[in-house]
Amino acid sequence: MTLLVKNVKIFGARKGAPLMGDIFVSGERVSAIGNFPPKKAGEIIDGLGMTACPGFIDVHSESDHYGSFLEAKEQLNFLRQGITTAIGGQDGLSLAPVLAARKEPLEGWSDLHRTNANWRTITEFLALMRRHPLGTNFGTLIGYGNIRRGLLGKRTGPLKKEEIEALPKALADLSETFGVSFNPNSVSESRASERELKIVLRELKSKIFSINAENGGEFLTDLRKIKKLVAGSRARILITDFYPLIGREQEYEEALAGFSDIFEDREVYFDIVPFGSRQIPIAYFLPAWLKKKDLVRTTKELDDSTVRARLKKSLPELDGDKIFVAKAFGHAAMTGRS
Repeated sequence: MTLLVKNVKIFGARKGAPLMGDIFVSGERVSAIGNFPPKKAGEIIDGLGMTACPGFIDVHSESDHYGSFLEAKEQLNFLRQGITTAIGGQDGLSLAPVLAARKEPLEGWSDLHRTNANWRTITEFLALMRRHPLGTNFGTLIGYGNIRRGLLGKRTGPLKKEEIEALPKALADLSETFGVSFNPNSVSESRASERELKIVLRELKSKIFSINAENGGEFLTDLRKIKKLVAGSRARILITDFYPLIGREQEYEEALAGFSDIFEDREVYFDIVPFGSRQIPIAYFLPAWLKKKDLVRTTKELDDSTVRARLKKSLPELDGDKIFVAKAFGHAAMTGRS
């Protein structure tokens, strides 16, 4: 199969200004870019001066946090935006590994009753993806929340000595992933010790360590903690959710100004969220004293009127007109309400 796309404005073929020219595709590969007036092909498309560029890569996709991810195999919502590759497993959550058949890491995002996780390891999950490919390329990090919950079982808190010693085995599938994601704001991962994270960084070698920096605007503190944590490792660092907050703009600017001094000897990356709104589980608004347990037990505690009264006093002041319910599992009538 050959395809010739003529008369398009091509970005990515060279640095600087876009190239006005043609794109020749042979099989599944772009084999030539230039001007080919006499060239023939099985199919010829006149681009009429429109723009052509390589597919975008969504380096912080959260689509895999939803049970619908494997149902929408065409991934048209990505393709219509020009996204041809998505990287999942961010924010400490990934679809694999599912240690001890536990799916609780995703319970804040997904309707677990609709998710049939007939895999355990990363290897098994990726084999499934190859048998039933999506419309886009897909790669993943390992969510450290999966690892910790699998080792802890129904316990919370720091890992015991034997659990820490089991970490390398739990990370055995790293070679098939892009690295590990860590969310210090989650209930489980907030109890992670520096010792266990150092083991994770050692096992990563030069792969990616993605760390969520969304903690309420303590920007410089965040960056210094990250620098101390990754000292001596070879991992590539990706800082996610590092964005300005209303009322904390000055602190954000100061952190950006001091960034090169803090990380002067490291290669560090950020991801950017180019939207004016965020979609997050409502459980993120719960105070720390109520987030100590899984959502099932937390929900049961909310049956107590005393707990509900305390919760109302603990909730931050929010502008209800700017908050909308994007999805409510089992309560479709709430979708779209403020």
